[in-house]
Amino acid sequence: MAVNGRRLGCRLAAGLLWAPLAACGPDPAPPTLDAPLQRPSEDVVRVAATAMATPLIRHLAEHFAALDPRQAVRVEEPLGAAGALRAVDDGVIDAAVVALPLGEAPPPGAVAIGATRVILAAGPGVAVRRLSLDDLVATVSGAVGAWPDGTPRRFFLRPEQDVAQAALGAAWPPLGAALGEALARGPARRIARDDGLAEVLRRTAGSLVVVDEGQLRLRAAPVWFVALEDAAGRPVAPRLVLYAVPGANAKPRLLEFLKFLAEDGRGLAQDVGYEAPP
Repeated sequence: MAVNGRRLGCRLAAGLLWAPLAACGPDPAPPTLDAPLQRPSEDVVRVAATAMATPLIRHLAEHFAALDPRQAVRVEEPLGAAGALRAVDDGVIDAAVVALPLGEAPPPGAVAIGATRVILAAGPGVAVRRLSLDDLVATVSGAVGAWPDGTPRRFFLRPEQDVAQAALGAAWPPLGAALGEALARGPARRIARDDGLAEVLRRTAGSLVVVDEGQLRLRAAPVWFVALEDAAGRPVAPRLVLYAVPGANAKPRLLEFLKFLAEDGRGLAQDVGYEAPP
């Protein structure tokens, strides 16, 4: 199913133009986002992803459906990696999409979709474009309270299970310790939702947060990137790989979707800011 990004975009646009003609009959009831997951039917592929992977898998699902309206893929509200994988094991969804640090073995049958780098994103008032690991540790711990121009440094934590923040902490143990201590101190400046991250940074002068580059580029988020370097000036940007993990009894429509992800999906992911998987 080798279809280039331009042709897929045209088909998607065509599908959207014809959508009103298919909308005859009564309006459907609005979805209930907090409803419990039901076991999937044979007609719909149900996918659950982590918060950082959800924008990409929704983007790819739209392109897949544009190829054939019968190929419906329903992307559920974001779940944590453990919750998504457990839902696959329990058979309540067809596949989970999770991000793992480069080098970590994926679950059996996983299909690599793309890769992304862990970066620092900054709000207004952060004049620096490079930051050392030691300087980041000092920022997280509060040892350094202001940027060179006097703007207060405001580091925002992500949830403890955030894979990007955890990967960066694992890459530099002193940073991992500082992040752990900051999380243990309890309520602090935190950004819980990925979809609100850019807006929080935009409104907060001197702000800084750990995030993955791919989703910021996909969302076209108006933020600044700050390069992180070690003591020798070498860039530090751990890579994460996004995988689609199917259940044990993959139905035909899911197999078609996995094939699409492994072929056209990778190119589409790169078109919006992700890297090729290893």
